[in-house]
This record gives sequence, C-alpha cells and structure tokens, in this order.
Amino acid sequence: MVTCSTDLAVDENAVTGTLTDLGAQLLLVRDGQIAITPARAAGTFKIWLRGGLVERYQVSLEGVLDVRTGLAHKQIQVHQSRHTVVKEVGTTRWEIPDEARRKLGHRSER
Repeated sequence: MVTCSTDLAVDENAVTGTLTDLGAQLLLVRDGQIAITPARAAGTFKIWLRGGLVERYQVSLEGVLDVRTGLAHKQIQVHQSRHTVVKEVGTTRWEIPDEARRKLGHRSER
C-alpha cells in the first residue's frame, strides 16, 4: 500500500495515504480473476503502528469494474472497506518432518 500511494502522512502511531489508481485497482481485483477488470479505482489506507510494527490497517476502496459473464458485459460500481488486525507477531512455529530434514540435509551436502 505504501509503495502505491500518492501522499503519506506519518505520525508516531500511524501512517495514512491515498492510493494511486493502479494501486487501488490491484487491491480491488485478485490475481486470476480474468472475468473482472478494474476500469478505474481510488482508495485510502491507514496503518497503525506499535513499537515499530504494524498493529492493524484499514483500506477503503471504490471503483468501477468491467465484468464479463459469457457474452454479457457490464460495469459495476463497488465500494469496499477492510480492517485487519495483526495478532501474535513472531509466534508462528513450524515443524520440519524427519524425512524432509533428511532430504534437505542430503541436498546441502552436495
């Protein structure tokens, strides 16, 4: 979001900005949605920080989507708002199965 912004306002607890048309379009439509193409888009965001880490963020988007279903084609106006809270940063754990360890160990010896 930050790299696709036209302006940024930074204070000690948050970063806010306005998305470029392309940045907003990329957030409106997911990769692989070939029947939906953004015609135009706009958006804003706010990222809350705590201790130098992202604590939560909010994105508000609006735009016009070209939607193709079979032979039909229509434009749909959309408004979307998302609020995401980041929890338990640094607590992710994973286990590598013994077989995978053996294979990785074998590769590293080459």
